[in-house]
Amino acid sequence: MTQENHQKKIITNEDLFDHISGFKLEVKKTVDDFKSEMKESTNDLSNSILRLESSVEDLRKSTLEGFDMVFKTIDDTNSELREELKNDNIILRKEMNQRFSVVDKRFTIIDDRLTVVDDRLSSIEDNMTYKHQLSPKFA
Repeated sequence: MTQENHQKKIITNEDLFDHISGFKLEVKKTVDDFKSEMKESTNDLSNSILRLESSVEDLRKSTLEGFDMVFKTIDDTNSELREELKNDNIILRKEMNQRFSVVDKRFTIIDDRLTVVDDRLSSIEDNMTYKHQLSPKFA
């Protein structure tokens, strides 16, 4: 019985070769599957990177376009404000010139009235001097 047990435990070279060949096939299949999965994962990763690069480029373009629109809006607004200020200044100058003209006319009227008053005072003074010379009672 010991001999039978001993014989059962003995593995022949052919058995060992078959076993190693089977193991090699399993390892080769596992390695091939792994390579295939890695290739697929690498392709997926490459595609993801390309999509990401495209998205980044789109984002960059839209950001630049957004900044361009913002700066154009600011420039347009500044131009509009400058034009409004220019127009407001023209209107204010016209109004101020009109008001100064009115004030100048009023000063001219006041000056004319003062001249009339001065003339009247001179006339009164002349009359008083004349009356004083005629009448000794004022002397």
